[in-house]
Amino acid sequence: ERDGVPDRMKELFIYLWEKKWTLLLWLLWVGVQAGLFALYRLPMEPLIYSSAFCILVGGILAARGFARWRKRQRELNILDSQLNEKVLPLPAPYDKTE
Repeated sequence: ERDGVPDRMKELFIYLWEKKWTLLLWLLWVGVQAGLFALYRLPMEPLIYSSAFCILVGGILAARGFARWRKRQRELNILDSQLNEKVLPLPAPYDKTE
């Protein structure tokens, strides 16, 4: 824990930030669907139920993805700490995994 925020929370925020476009695309999709339902004056209950189901399934898959991502990050940190050879300069990484 550093700065009053647990390390796991910081890792979760980094993971979610890396997945921001997926999350934004899903929110856009739900917004478009809600707009269409409203334009056609359809009941919102089916949209709410299907969105809740998607949140449940997506949450389970995201938790699994986060666990795998976190394990990979720890492995990379261990390898990084064990590096004792000088490496030629490499291009800047695209994301934390690289």
